[in-house]
Amino acid sequence: MQAGITAVVAESFARIFYRNSINLGLVLVEAKIEAGEGDVLSIDVERGIVRNDTTGKEWTFPQYPPYIRELISSGGLMNRIKEAKRCSGSR
Repeated sequence: MQAGITAVVAESFARIFYRNSINLGLVLVEAKIEAGEGDVLSIDVERGIVRNDTTGKEWTFPQYPPYIRELISSGGLMNRIKEAKRCSGSR
């Protein structure tokens, strides 16, 4: 993530890697897609779609449940906890 990677697309992930990545706010997409070096991909997490902007092809992937989408949009589990504490007034 420090290198600017915000998502990883692969056919499958080990469950421990999958959950740890979600906790860090990294989008993981399990889908078998066709992409070449230099192709630009777009990921629509809300709709569960990966699009190869270079070729125009699209693939679907299982959508995240709402609470997982919230974790990702918050930047991970720790950021989500911080947000919840701020909203509740706790310190």
